[in-house]
Amino acid sequence: MNFWQSAILGLIQGLTEFLPVSSSAHLVIAPHVLGWAQPSVFFDVVLHAGTLLAAILYFRRDLAPMITKQSRTLRDKDGRINTLWLLLLATIPAAGLGFIFKSGLESYFDNPAAAATLLIVTGFIMTAADLLGRQKKKMEETSPAAALLIGAFQALAILPGISRSGATISAGMFAGLKREDATRFAFLLSVPIIAGTAIYKTKDVIEAGGAAAQLLASLPGALVAATAGYLAIRFMLKYLAGHRLTVFAVYCWAAGGLFLLTR
Repeated sequence: MNFWQSAILGLIQGLTEFLPVSSSAHLVIAPHVLGWAQPSVFFDVVLHAGTLLAAILYFRRDLAPMITKQSRTLRDKDGRINTLWLLLLATIPAAGLGFIFKSGLESYFDNPAAAATLLIVTGFIMTAADLLGRQKKKMEETSPAAALLIGAFQALAILPGISRSGATISAGMFAGLKREDATRFAFLLSVPIIAGTAIYKTKDVIEAGGAAAQLLASLPGALVAATAGYLAIRFMLKYLAGHRLTVFAVYCWAAGGLFLLTR
């Protein structure tokens, strides 16, 4: 993989990890369309490390108090469950599903048509959230049941084409969160799930060998992914404070449909 391939795939990963259009689908479809080889597991881990860095840097003021204070108590001074514990609760469904069905899901990552089809499904999920979500609650009012619902939708995003951010934002809206609060919770939730995914895949990297030789080629992608991811987070939090998910749903339908019609 050359410098420009690494940088372009890093840009795709950084933007689509947080824009609700499915990073996994784009990383499956883009190499197929461009005639490139599918990225290695090592490269995938490095790109995820880039987007993880973006999320940590952007939400550092939210994450620091959680780690230093909220981990000590289950509830805050108002009697609400601390956000840290809700995030950990919401991580359980995806972590469990990924561990149990890992081998059965791997074939989907080599199937661009399946990814394109599920990208269209993502568009319908977001449209339903815009139409049916009550959008009254703030993030601090998230209940354990709502966290589990968001986590269940995040578990669906193990499949390439189901956007993790799109699914979790939609689930938060279904649970009654305001669009911008659902987005903030979804992006905070990306930290443990991206970190967990990268750690889990590290085992495959070690078994494959040759990681040191791939590191230099992967660094441009990681740096671009981190920069693009940071900008995508900032954009989404501002944009969804006053706009619906409609434009992203339309993009998912168009991108998925165009690929299926022209393949």
